[in-house]
Amino acid sequence: MSDRNEAMTNKHDAVAGGGGLSSGAGPPPGGRRRAGTVAGGLFSLVRPAALIMLAAVLAAVVFNFLRPEPLPWSWRPGGLPGGGAAAGAVEITDAGALADLLAGGAPPVLLDARDRRLHAAGHIPGALSLPALELETDPGLLAGTLGEVGRDAPLVAYCSEELCPLAGLLARALAGAGYARIYLFSPGFDVWADEGRPVEAGPGAGTRPASGAGR
Repeated sequence: MSDRNEAMTNKHDAVAGGGGLSSGAGPPPGGRRRAGTVAGGLFSLVRPAALIMLAAVLAAVVFNFLRPEPLPWSWRPGGLPGGGAAAGAVEITDAGALADLLAGGAPPVLLDARDRRLHAAGHIPGALSLPALELETDPGLLAGTLGEVGRDAPLVAYCSEELCPLAGLLARALAGAGYARIYLFSPGFDVWADEGRPVEAGPGAGTRPASGAGR
């Protein structure tokens, strides 16, 4: 009898202590710790990459802001040199070819799409300063610069270098204004100057005289 009572007592103690029974509770503490460790590890990997990307974006913004010719934040790349002639413009890919055009009997009107400060520092002789980035804020700039130049006059837009989009932007504006003979000097002013060709300095922002080519 005493053995039976002792067995029942042991069973009661086991039930009271929860031994061998499932209480329906969540995962053991060890599982939760492992999940937290995995999540923390992933965050520690992603966080440095996110910080690097943010730093790169900020650096690009600052670099563009400090450029003499800041690139526009939105533009269609189809008009860039190398990506097709902008607005049907004909591309001039050699400084010698441009020099031959300028020496001809009916030279084209040269349009410098760069910032006015760069134009004043040096430009192709005879070029008019027509900054592409000012066209949106000054609707009368195009007509005021070109004066009475005829819509069939040959116009050559140029920028600093081949990757600069400003000449393409200017070419599209010229096409939208009805000018039909538009050329892009894609190598840009830097190539012209590096080859030792003539360069002028000064503001050069005046209006083209009424006797301009193509009238």
